[in-house]
Parts: sequence; structure tokens; C-alpha cells
Amino acid sequence: PLVAGLALGAMLIFGRRTWPAIAAGAFLVNLTTSRSLESSVLIAAGNTLEAFAAWWSVTRFANGCAVFQRATTVFRFALAAALAPIIAASIGTVSLRVFDLAAADVTASVWVTWWLGDAAGIVIVTPLIVMIARPPRHRWTMRRVTEFGGVLATVAAISWLVFADSFVGAHQYPVPFLAVPVLLWPAFRLGARETVVATVTMCAIAVWGTLHGYGPFVRTSPNESLLFLH
Repeated sequence: PLVAGLALGAMLIFGRRTWPAIAAGAFLVNLTTSRSLESSVLIAAGNTLEAFAAWWSVTRFANGCAVFQRATTVFRFALAAALAPIIAASIGTVSLRVFDLAAADVTASVWVTWWLGDAAGIVIVTPLIVMIARPPRHRWTMRRVTEFGGVLATVAAISWLVFADSFVGAHQYPVPFLAVPVLLWPAFRLGARETVVATVTMCAIAVWGTLHGYGPFVRTSPNESLLFLH
């Protein structure tokens, strides 16, 4: 998931000339996990094609690096984030089956996990990269810095409450709903960049808590838990 978000973010900022670095990075990541040279090459090709497809879609239909400045282009970005991972998920799943790295009875599960993970990575990581790379639209005054600090502290506290079981008996109450309203604060008061940082902070705590067996989305296996979390 992280690779997909980083790849699209790099392409939106630096252009399509970054594809060799994306392909090399994806190859090394997959080689260290699967230990299969042939499947790593195919999976890296799928990841690179995924980044190309998402970059072309966002550049052509969603205003490129300015994608997050208007609601209409944000929705188009979300559509690209949902469609482009189909490429990587399909190529990756076929590669695992061809080289006997995945059993036939889990093929559908592998595909869904791959697609959902890459889509979530693009939706979460790419906006952060693009927002940080572009010049800030507002001047950072002491008041703004203080308010943003309060936002991050509140988001971290709520996220810890929801996804780290820090509140005894929290599972008895609908605490997951607290995760959404708290993000309205930066969205309405500060801006897109601050909202993205707050969202990534919440997502990081959510993933950590879920993988450690905490929170409302925990199931029998880490993979199933992450699927519910996404």
C-alpha cells in the first residue's frame, strides 16, 4: 500500500520520468518478501503500470498536482485510486499463482487484499506527499501553529481511544464514530494540508492498533482485520 501511494505521489510531483525508480523500488520490495526473482519482476511491472495509469488519469481528468484544490477533482482522484490498483492486483495475483506462491483457494482473497491495500495507500499517502511538496497557502502564525497542535493532539487522543483499547469497556460503545467528527475541525478551520496530516496520523494509529489486536476491526487474522479496517 505504501509503495502505491509513494509511486503516484512521486509521478505527480516529478513526472513520468520517475518510473525507473518506481520499478526498481517495487522490485526490491517484492524480492525481499517473496525471494522469487521472476515473480518480483512481474509484480514490479504491475506496480509501475498501476502508477502510470493512476498518473495519467489524474493528470488528464483531475488537474494533476492541483487535484486536491477542488471537490470535483478530488472525487476523480478517488475514482482513479479505485481503478488503477486493478492492474497491480491482477498482475500480482497471477504472478503468485504461476510461481506457486499462493494456493488456488485463496486467489480471490489475495486479489481483494492487494487491490484494497493499494487503493487505500493511494488515497492516504499520495495526498500527503503532494500537499507537503506544494507551497503553503496560508502563513503560519503562532495562533495557527497552536491550533494545529491542538488538532493533532485531539486526533491522536481520539485515535488511541478508538484503536488502542485505552478506555476500559470501549468495545461496548460506538466509539469508532468518534473518528470522523474530529477530522471536521482541521477540514473547516485550517485547510487541506492540515487535514491530510491529521488523517494520516489517525490511519497510522489505526493500523498499529489493529495489527496489535486492538480496536473494533480485529478479526481472527491480521489480514482479515486490515481488510475490515480499510
